[in-house]
Amino acid sequence: MTAKEHIDGRVAGRYPMSGINQVDCKFEIGYTDTVAVNTFLKQKPDIIKLKLEDHETTRLAFRAASKKTLVLSAIHVHSAASVFDRLRNMGISQFDLSTYIFLIQAQRIIRRLCLDCREAYSPSDGLLRHLKVDEQLFERLGLPFEYPGSITFYKPRGCSKCFGSGYYDRILICESLKVTPKLQDIILNKYSVREIEKTAIEEGMLTLWDAGLRQAILGNTSIEEFMMFGKRPSHA
Repeated sequence: MTAKEHIDGRVAGRYPMSGINQVDCKFEIGYTDTVAVNTFLKQKPDIIKLKLEDHETTRLAFRAASKKTLVLSAIHVHSAASVFDRLRNMGISQFDLSTYIFLIQAQRIIRRLCLDCREAYSPSDGLLRHLKVDEQLFERLGLPFEYPGSITFYKPRGCSKCFGSGYYDRILICESLKVTPKLQDIILNKYSVREIEKTAIEEGMLTLWDAGLRQAILGNTSIEEFMMFGKRPSHA
């Protein structure tokens, strides 16, 4: 079940989905997303989708999760781990944060290099040191190790296909934080976002920086492009 203002009837009619119910919120008559979610909960839905825009909706989302409803939601933050601070500031208790959240995914869209005109180059030693390129990095990124001297990066050049921009199409990079038992203990005990992120990385989480660097090593984007959107954690 999903509640949204201004549902596109063309999309809803073109892609009918069995078992999926969409409700068009009417704020002018008082039928807000909060009212809609309250109505949903009375029907004991398997899944609901909503955006966490205010304190009341956020509290309802956690109430739904406590009743074993899968809640899919979105919230604007800088990283996966910073979700906990944002929700804490919206009045959600440490217990609820540690109990009812099981996966957070931060997403960014970066530009893909145009394959018709991208230009290969060998990175400088200074750049490789800045990126901390070593065997451990390749292992963390799930890539076969290349000696730093043999790594090739690519940069945009521009051609008629990409209208001179050097980029063509987009790539989604993700930072997925799975709440493990160890992270549950850390969240419950009010550790900082930095500590949550550090532990998640130790347990295998790839940050947005990692995901962007992986795409650069694979030749899909440029170093400059991913560095605009991903910031390497100081403890990574």
